[in-house]
Amino acid sequence: MFIDSKIFCQNILQRSWNNDDELVHLDYWYEVVDLNSKAFRPQKEGNLTFRGMISADGVGVTVFKKL
Repeated sequence: MFIDSKIFCQNILQRSWNNDDELVHLDYWYEVVDLNSKAFRPQKEGNLTFRGMISADGVGVTVFKKL
């Protein structure tokens, strides 16, 4: 199951969604997830960063990052 910032905000945090900029969307993730943990930290000299999407399969979680 894919969980992006919109799904996370509406279904997990039970809040209304607005289309603000991407940095505001990360504030929602900070409420539940430690974005400073190793899995969420930038990679490749800071070019590959978490942009608000994970995938969960009931056993593990995949963190998606973008350039």
